[in-house]
Amino acid sequence: MPCVEDRPEFKEPFDTAIYNAKIISGNNEPEFYGMLGIVGEKIAYVGTQMPFSAKNKIDAEGMVLAPGFIDIHGHSDFSILMYPDAESKLFQGVTTEVTGNCGLSGAPLYADAYRRWQSRWKNKGLHIDWNHPSDYFEKLIAVKPSINIAPLLGHSNLRSWIKGYAGASLDKNEIDKLWSTAIKMMDTGFWGISLGLEYPPGIFADKAELDAIGSVLREKGGFLGAHIRNEGDTLLESVGEVIEVINKHQIPLQISHLKTCGRKNWHKIDSVLFEIEHKPLDGIDVGFDRYPYNALNTDLDWIIPQEIFDGGSQNALERLKTKEIKSKYAQYLRNRYTDQDAQNIIVTAIRDDKRELLGKKISDFINIYDTKFWEKFIDFLIEIEFEAEASFIFMDESNLRKILKHSLCMIASDSSVRSYNDLSNPHPRTYSTFVRFLEIALNEKLLPIHTAIYKITGFPAKKIGLTDRGIIGKNFYADIVIFDPEKIKDNSSYDNPKLKPSGIIHVWVNGKHIINEAIMQGPGTGKLLLKG
Repeated sequence: MPCVEDRPEFKEPFDTAIYNAKIISGNNEPEFYGMLGIVGEKIAYVGTQMPFSAKNKIDAEGMVLAPGFIDIHGHSDFSILMYPDAESKLFQGVTTEVTGNCGLSGAPLYADAYRRWQSRWKNKGLHIDWNHPSDYFEKLIAVKPSINIAPLLGHSNLRSWIKGYAGASLDKNEIDKLWSTAIKMMDTGFWGISLGLEYPPGIFADKAELDAIGSVLREKGGFLGAHIRNEGDTLLESVGEVIEVINKHQIPLQISHLKTCGRKNWHKIDSVLFEIEHKPLDGIDVGFDRYPYNALNTDLDWIIPQEIFDGGSQNALERLKTKEIKSKYAQYLRNRYTDQDAQNIIVTAIRDDKRELLGKKISDFINIYDTKFWEKFIDFLIEIEFEAEASFIFMDESNLRKILKHSLCMIASDSSVRSYNDLSNPHPRTYSTFVRFLEIALNEKLLPIHTAIYKITGFPAKKIGLTDRGIIGKNFYADIVIFDPEKIKDNSSYDNPKLKPSGIIHVWVNGKHIINEAIMQGPGTGKLLLKG
């Protein structure tokens, strides 16, 4: 239980008093019944009485009061500028998101990275006119987001600045430039550096390049967020690769969205957990995160070997059109994925001239029993010029629960803020990750409720380095969620994801009552949280 005051003395009324609440403090300790007072942006009182007056009083009888949920792996770097109200996060109870994951951050954006992301987001209605992190941070503050943003620095932003999307290793001069640039960028306030080793250009990083990133973190502090090189066939080797980096440089590690991807790899779950538990050196902080769904979501072309993107998308298209490469990649897919896997790929976003395919499975428009199924799939990628995203239902439910309840696991959405009127068909994790996790924890008795809350509050706050958030305690920022455990429910699905979850009744962000009786209230008071 946090320190409580049973005989406090207050001369002025509190802004808000919450009473009759079952309080879960976020530190993995059991709940207690008590009261909480808010003054300004912070919690001013936690105790068992209400010996003070308040401008606003809320009776939380039958409900749970917890710290605001922290999404340690999000992707709202750009979308938060379009949807600063962040409804898709707030209605899950999320008050803070860590952005800049999987090697991609909102800044710095120079050279090829600037051109690529400016073009992509222009089509979505966002004008990218910044390069340096300080300019990006100004943009973010100006839109007054409704949630707090804690950014990571994307390794791919740095690499593409130096080498573009070319597949060659960095030479010594380029490694030195990567190191010095990363040092300067870290000084702008990033909480760590993220890797996206499964996508270009991060996929081209070798040991020397990863060592340079490790060295930067050793000098500047912060954690390494790692989307590992492979989450299926070479899962164990890919985990080993990043553990080698953190052992050498004695830095914290957060493995992104841990999974055993593809039916042929489901048996690896115990082995990969063993690697994570036992291979890091003593004293090194290692954790991982996961969303509570058995499907991943990413670009549809993720399924083919990413080395083809050496030199950029246009070069990849020309290579893929050749008979030799098409045949080679079709056989690769045939060997790697079962027919069942192939029937579990759902189109979640696609270019306008193919919108009739949105929400459909690939097997709905390419015959799964056709002996040339994978060749025709590649023809489809060529036809749409890679302009599609998909959910791949490639994971096992029992493995999912083994991951979720593991003591090193935190919960993350791996998604960006979206509108409920989004024109695409996003993965349901976009709208319901945290509610779904609580629903599983409560209904299946997967975890004690205080441990479930710890995984989405105090645990990620500690990992990030947020010393004044993630806990219900005096002088902590008043990022607070009140939910009804009897009504907590994920209403979304792969077919119909854009539905608000049930059970999140109240949310405060920095003392502002932003969700009141499940209704959004006015402009946001989220903050840009910078390190140092």
